[in-house]
Amino acid sequence: MPKPLLPVCGEPVTGRTLRSLGSIGCEVAVLNTHYLGPMIPEYFGKSYFGLPLRYSHEQEIQGTYGALHGPRSILSKADAVIMINGDSLCRWPLKSLIRRHLKSGASATLLLHRRAPDDALGGGVGVDPSGR
Repeated sequence: MPKPLLPVCGEPVTGRTLRSLGSIGCEVAVLNTHYLGPMIPEYFGKSYFGLPLRYSHEQEIQGTYGALHGPRSILSKADAVIMINGDSLCRWPLKSLIRRHLKSGASATLLLHRRAPDDALGGGVGVDPSGR
């Protein structure tokens, strides 16, 4: 089973994220697929709780940028793009994240957790006193 379809409380982990995106007014979600990729559109179909879905299949893993490169024709038309790993389970503070991003005028905003991961996951991200 692909990790995005792993059930959490009876719903795939990606389903929880898609519902969150739909609840804040996201107009379309693009799901990047790879391992057992056909299972994901088979499960979610063309929409999930009213959120239209599109799919982009990655033959070979291209890293983080690869997820954005494949569907660039769809994403290039967007006013804003939110990128979330499909196998992440979190209560995303999406409204406040978008609000802070727009207020900052930054080209990109990265949501970080206060607890830095251990060295096996890269050791964390440095942030200066101004939040950069």
